[in-house]
Amino acid sequence: MKAIQVVAGIIWSQDKTEILISKRPDHLHKGGFWEFPGGKVEAAEQEVEALRRELQEELSVIFTESDFFQNIHFEYPEKTVDLNFYHVYGVGEKIVANEGQEWRWVKVAELTEYTFPEANEPVVKALLAGKRAA
Repeated sequence: MKAIQVVAGIIWSQDKTEILISKRPDHLHKGGFWEFPGGKVEAAEQEVEALRRELQEELSVIFTESDFFQNIHFEYPEKTVDLNFYHVYGVGEKIVANEGQEWRWVKVAELTEYTFPEANEPVVKALLAGKRAA
């Protein structure tokens, strides 16, 4: 089974005290779970370019800086994903749920209050342990 290439943004608030998370629509794989926003990398698309496109499409997020954080290769029973997580900084104030999804800013310690897809759990643990790019 070929892995689906995905990028996701750990989107930091201007003061770097909170992270933006969004809820996956119910009709999608792992619907109802919270996630670090992002999506599939299209053919011939660079990862950061895909991240810019996906964040703008989903939440109207435009950012000025990104740093690679972590790669997670995860096999669900129904599909395999290859996720590349990036810290995202310099986000404007305007966040719009273009796909009608719920979203919110949360403190790192509050991430434990949300249910994330299994593939995101190592990233949540790393963030809780204080690991991040800067």
